[in-house]
Amino acid sequence: MKIKDLNPNVSISNDGQIRDNSKELTPEFVSYHNKYELESPENYKFIERAWRKEFAKDYLTIPSISSFINVPESVCQADDRTNIKNTSDFPWKMICKLYGTMSDGNRYVASGFFIGPRCIITNGHVVFPNGNWATEIEVIPGMDGNIAPFGSDLSTNFRCVTGWTQDEQMEFDYGAIILNDNTLYDKVGAYFGYEQFNGLPILNNAGYPADKTEGTMWYDAGKVVESTERMFKYMFDTSGGNSGSPTWGNNKRVAGVHGYGGCPNEAVKVIADVMKNWNYWKTL
Repeated sequence: MKIKDLNPNVSISNDGQIRDNSKELTPEFVSYHNKYELESPENYKFIERAWRKEFAKDYLTIPSISSFINVPESVCQADDRTNIKNTSDFPWKMICKLYGTMSDGNRYVASGFFIGPRCIITNGHVVFPNGNWATEIEVIPGMDGNIAPFGSDLSTNFRCVTGWTQDEQMEFDYGAIILNDNTLYDKVGAYFGYEQFNGLPILNNAGYPADKTEGTMWYDAGKVVESTERMFKYMFDTSGGNSGSPTWGNNKRVAGVHGYGGCPNEAVKVIADVMKNWNYWKTL
């Protein structure tokens, strides 16, 4: 069977493995996990400083993925984003700054998030930009400026779906980074759940926009203004670098993967076929 003949939801890896998960069972939802959940007295911040890593200043000048591909991300009217100061706390520590390298050697930044000990979800255009697989992506959870409170991991193991790798359909613009082992997760100790949200929910979003100070995490939230079969549309603010960031409900379950601007801005929805691939990818 040719790849072109496959369902656009079929999982494909950067080493050519193809897997159709369409007949797998879809859970109603997957719950979040936080093994280091603590009581939080006022002004208390839990930091394990032995994990911290400081990056050179050249990390602060790498352009966003949207600088290389035609994927706008937009601030809609007044900018009401909030800078996250406590990025090593829950749930912010589950959100990652990504530093990728394209097949032509160009570097770029984006966002992603944990859904399991070794699985980071992001956009398809982050792991498969400009018609080719990324060569490597560095994952930095909870990055704050040039400080990585949990360190980082460099991966060369990626997943996407053929709807993006073959046809670049925005409705299938999601993928995954598979980490080398559980070392990074053992420090972070948390990952998002996910489920299908119906109607026009109120959603949260946080990531690493390129129009703000490099390496800083920013948050916004709002109500979905339109819901199609595979996309959520909303007016909360994003910018280049937010690609791959999570949109989630108050139950810490992800409803979509942010990837597009235009006011309304858009996220690929978590629906049954997306969940089936995520269920598989998080076992790798």
